[in-house]
Formats: sequence, C-alpha cells, structure tokens
Amino acid sequence: IPYEKQALILGITMADFLLPDNIIIQCDGDYWHGLIKVKNRDINQDFLLGFKGYRILRLKEKDINNSPKKCFKKIQTFLGEEK
Repeated sequence: IPYEKQALILGITMADFLLPDNIIIQCDGDYWHGLIKVKNRDINQDFLLGFKGYRILRLKEKDINNSPKKCFKKIQTFLGEEK
C-alpha cells in the first residue's frame, strides 16, 4: 500500500500516514493523547477531516506495543470497508 508519512493535511493536522483515497492512520501516544485538551483537539480534527472526505483510523500506543497483529487486522478491516 503506498503511503506518505507525516503528511500535512489541509493545515488541520499532521497525519502519521496518509494512504490513497484520503485515508489517514494516526498513531496516538498514550500520554499526549490522554490529555483532555488533546482528546478534544483530536475529536475536532477528525470531524473537520471527515467533513472534507477523509477517513481516519486512530491506533493507540498501548495497542500498537501490546498487539501489533491486532492493529494490523484493524487496519485491514478498515481498508476492506473501502472496497
């Protein structure tokens, strides 16, 4: 799957991974993305990007570290919904 890492999206966010068809994968660190201010920012960004035609999948740091296979499955399922 082709992707661009650390892609600036419409001046709204820096996507960890931008895939074709406006799909964004964000890898959220537990500390920063656990802060209420950042959680609210993420919700607002996802809403704005969704409104502009992007689909966003967020993966949590603990899930990436504890079960990368489950995260991979989650990505496959998410991408499968596109077809």
